Amino acid sequence: MNGAKPGNVRRKWRRWLARLNTELTTLVISNEIFRRTAEIVRRNPSIQRPADFHRWLVRSHGVASLVAVRRLMDRRKDVVSLRRLLDDIASNHSALTRGSYVSFFEPDLKAWAHDQFDEIAGPASQNLPGEVPKRDLVDLQKRHERIRHLVNQQLAHLDARNLRRKPPSAHDLEDVVGAMESTFLKYQTLLTGKAASHLLPTWQYDWTEIFGRPWLVEENGGACQPADHVAGPAAALRRRSAQ
Repeated sequence: MNGAKPGNVRRKWRRWLARLNTELTTLVISNEIFRRTAEIVRRNPSIQRPADFHRWLVRSHGVASLVAVRRLMDRRKDVVSLRRLLDDIASNHSALTRGSYVSFFEPDLKAWAHDQFDEIAGPASQNLPGEVPKRDLVDLQKRHERIRHLVNQQLAHLDARNLRRKPPSAHDLEDVVGAMESTFLKYQTLLTGKAASHLLPTWQYDWTEIFGRPWLVEENGGACQPADHVAGPAAALRRRSAQ
């Protein structure tokens, strides 16, 4: 730990967790909005064509998510990333102690907290073994590998060789995001005592409500006629101008 006090090291990690929480929660929310929107489109054939908007939405969401994943796996020393957090915990694992974890809980829950620490660190371990974060990082790197190739090569350098490579599927992206979320929650629990099963917040309103309203409106604020939706707003304007 280079002479740093264990308490100071843990406080640094908690600061990192707060920043990572924001980034990961944003990514998880984005994935959920995209998933629900795709479900709405799948269930309604009448809005599936033309597909220009859908193709744009898929690519925009994909690029934004892939870049966010790459940022969370960044190894540079001047950034806060999930990868750096795991690397730092592996290098300073003795700072994450059984005592620091159990101290978050009331007396009637301390036996349960000891059992939880046993499951992660191993029975009788007084601190987190370095192999635990190393193993978690290796798992994330394996899941991230195909995503990394897409971001670094297919998006950044669109050449013929990269375009021939089979691109990752939506499942690949969901898989790595899900693994990042569960890994983050594991270390959030160890460092703060806060247990959570997911990062997705509960909406206090129905954000899909906008899909029940007309999207195309005339200049006076009224909804366009169905024919206008089919032909598109430009054609509708030309038709009204000719009348």
